[in-house]
Amino acid sequence: MNASDLDKEIKVYLEVTTTNEVGTPTETYSHSFTTWSNVKYVSGGTEYSGYGALPYSKTIFTIRYNSDLNYKCKVEYEDQWYEIQHIKNIARKGFQEIETTVWEDE
Repeated sequence: MNASDLDKEIKVYLEVTTTNEVGTPTETYSHSFTTWSNVKYVSGGTEYSGYGALPYSKTIFTIRYNSDLNYKCKVEYEDQWYEIQHIKNIARKGFQEIETTVWEDE
């Protein structure tokens, strides 16, 4: 991977869990960092459940290594929110591959 391949800007948000007055946990996302990425669309499909058909896409983002990235983060790219499934460190922590899934809105 060359640094020149990282040509798409993405934002990474960290999950923040707070509790309301009643004690119910509430998950929100706070902007953690913005970085350049290589975007590779891997696959897609449709999952069927009691709620109907749920189309999804699997995407891999490759970024320069960032120690703030973890499984509680989400990636925002082109106004879509991607859930992180797996983080792979490559090239002696020079880069990270982030395997993600995005569920299409109905």
